Amino acid sequence: MKKSLFVIQYFMLISCINHDGHLVKIDSHVKKSTKDLRDHHLRGKVKYVSELHFRYEQSNNSYIKELTGKQELFYDSSGKQSEIIIYSDNGSLDQKRVFKYDSFNKNIEIDFYNSLGVIYNKVYNKFDADNNCIESDFYGNSNSLIRVIKFKYDSGNNMIEDELFNFDNKLESKNIYKYDERGNVISIINYFGKMVASETFYTYNSKDDVINRKYVPCSTHSAYIEKYSYSNFDPTGNWQEYIICDEEGIKLDLITREIKYY
Repeated sequence: MKKSLFVIQYFMLISCINHDGHLVKIDSHVKKSTKDLRDHHLRGKVKYVSELHFRYEQSNNSYIKELTGKQELFYDSSGKQSEIIIYSDNGSLDQKRVFKYDSFNKNIEIDFYNSLGVIYNKVYNKFDADNNCIESDFYGNSNSLIRVIKFKYDSGNNMIEDELFNFDNKLESKNIYKYDERGNVISIINYFGKMVASETFYTYNSKDDVINRKYVPCSTHSAYIEKYSYSNFDPTGNWQEYIICDEEGIKLDLITREIKYY
């Protein structure tokens, strides 16, 4: 049973904090106690993944792809993620994230390094008896609490809710998750405060890859649809090219990746 939402987890993998210590994006990043290959939808004994991210830009009557960044993902021999290194579009180092585990293989800490190799943020994770992450505490470079995310689960250990609190313990936003019978997230309702801000719906192919995302902001009720396709599979069954298109089939983004195995 695949209980994680690939398209959310894969691009950012964890909640992102910028170099000023502000939380800029919240993702369902630590559903279980480890950050492993199953969470990232990778098959086989993966050691290393290198991704190139491109955006398609219109030029006259054609579209050209422009590099927007690169990231490298590292895994140990047991499949746990150990590091992410992120580069900017000009190839320079942007940041690095290091994952730390306890003796029970729980991802208890994530350290964020800037381009100079200095830690500017830390995340500490807490777990329940079922090894589900129930709380993530975000600290800035002055060791001050920035944000807290709390997670709730159903009886099948599917994450059904996350809540974002500021440093004063005031609720800022939350997400409600629903799943299909295969454990794939099929909808997310996002609340800003107590008001519904948006709804997002997902559909999947037979391999449990997301193939369609429908985003509906409550401010306009106009749906924004993205379509996803995968190609150039390697002998292990992992894709090496991933394309995002709009509702009319116009290419928006491209990810290519190189995978090395143990």
